[in-house]
Amino acid sequence: MPPFVTLRKGGVPYDFLLYEYDEAKGGGRLNKSSTLEELELATLKLKYEGRARFVPVSFDTDGYSRERIMDGTTYDVSGRAAQPPAAQPGAMGMQAGGAATDVVKLFKKINKKLEFIQRETFRMSFAVPASSHSSVYRGAAIAAYEPAGKAAATAATLRCLITNKYYPADQVVAAHIYQLCWPQAIPAALNIDIDSDKNVVPMLKTVERAFDRMRLCILPDAPGIFKVKVLDKSLITNTAARDRQGVDWAQVDDSVLKFVTEAQPSAAMCAAHARRAVVEAEDQKWIEPGSLKVREPTWERMDAQLMGRYLHDSLTALPVSSSSSGKGQLVGEQGGGEEGGGESGGGSDGESRNSGSEGDDA
Repeated sequence: MPPFVTLRKGGVPYDFLLYEYDEAKGGGRLNKSSTLEELELATLKLKYEGRARFVPVSFDTDGYSRERIMDGTTYDVSGRAAQPPAAQPGAMGMQAGGAATDVVKLFKKINKKLEFIQRETFRMSFAVPASSHSSVYRGAAIAAYEPAGKAAATAATLRCLITNKYYPADQVVAAHIYQLCWPQAIPAALNIDIDSDKNVVPMLKTVERAFDRMRLCILPDAPGIFKVKVLDKSLITNTAARDRQGVDWAQVDDSVLKFVTEAQPSAAMCAAHARRAVVEAEDQKWIEPGSLKVREPTWERMDAQLMGRYLHDSLTALPVSSSSSGKGQLVGEQGGGEEGGGESGGGSDGESRNSGSEGDDA
């Protein structure tokens, strides 16, 4: 379960998600707008455990509390009440009495809870893996995406599909777009083998690590046209890391994939990865919420109804975390992107599919 704090106002408990949770730093942070709106307050004070007085909570310019709170804790709250909106001229008597306003507020709260549950279910089901590249499918991916003369196992250099540049062959891996640890219902419904060249493409190792951690994605734009989007702009601005990685991320951002054979990835699988990457980017505050929309690749029948049916089923059977992460299993959400951090997930089937455990450079 994601980290929560319970805030009691007048004895009534309200649960709130804690963002950027890090136990070592003291917990997670409250979102200002959602917290104050839910509690109908203009300012917020908390009575911390062991303290006799309420302590004001301050928020930074991004709208998150400067104070961190531990998961599972409960606090009493107080604060200045929010001012109700001014009554509109000619408002109906029912609205003046407050009944209609109360109903609207109730529906807004219900919708917010449902949106939150759906988003968290999506995040847990489509976990951020440690790494997805596999030696098992490397030969097939290279053969599919390289011209016949370059596809030999002895080739000294191989092309990364994302950067469209050649690198030493031992630095290019076979990367899964739709991750091995993600639910298999969607590719199965589309009759897509996630271990085929529709979902496995050659990538430079450093690119594959960033891709798996949702720091970039592939956006299907039209049949046969795919655009690369760098979501974590620190890949572009961190010039020292860029030089170590050997990737010009500024050139990669908004570039269009180039194909030298008939092989192309599935637009549906790219869209599924992109949707998860956008959620991660919004959570990490790499992009503004709602600023990037993933186009529905209707030419492959990857419509919203398919994802909607899956999410509906997920609400009645939430994903179960597991220490093993074979194909088709759901694993818990985990943080991504910190150099040298612990990693798990990704999948194993025969030979190791999860051999890349190197930390990020940026």
